[in-house]
Amino acid sequence: MKKILVLYATQEGQTEKIAKVITGHLEKCGAEAVLANVSNIDPSVQLPDYDMLVFGASVHEGAIERTMQDFINSHARLIGQKERSFFLVSLSAAEKDQEARDAWLSDMEKKITARLQVPFDQMEMIAGALKYTQYNWLTRFFMKHIVGNAGGDTDTSKDFEYTDWKQVEDYASKLAQ
Repeated sequence: MKKILVLYATQEGQTEKIAKVITGHLEKCGAEAVLANVSNIDPSVQLPDYDMLVFGASVHEGAIERTMQDFINSHARLIGQKERSFFLVSLSAAEKDQEARDAWLSDMEKKITARLQVPFDQMEMIAGALKYTQYNWLTRFFMKHIVGNAGGDTDTSKDFEYTDWKQVEDYASKLAQ
């Protein structure tokens, strides 16, 4: 049985929600999967105990959460010895224009590679959520402006989830193989 550790960092909760679905699907596929938030990881969770490490973080202003970047860089030697994958959660993944999406992912991979001390051969870009009700007034204002210019949802009285749950399950199935 493959032992997989799913590590995530989240600001608004969507990455955690996705990580939970990935973990649950891995278990359905017969893997032993453990979920951990890098911000408060249990000391009993030891990276060497796992066959594969899966990392998930949301993208804000062109970068992943600092806690995830710091965790990976502080354990780079150990992580580099493991099979590993990274899923990025971003509103940009909801982009309908495939060419624009591909260009964004390529750019994001370059930025991540430059900031991390370990490479990731496998990366998955997953659409996140627009959580207007959780933003402060300034973030809500800027997000409405950015999303409006892109032709997206601008009703700030509610949240919008763009995550493709079939894509999430397909990604988890690939990890379990």
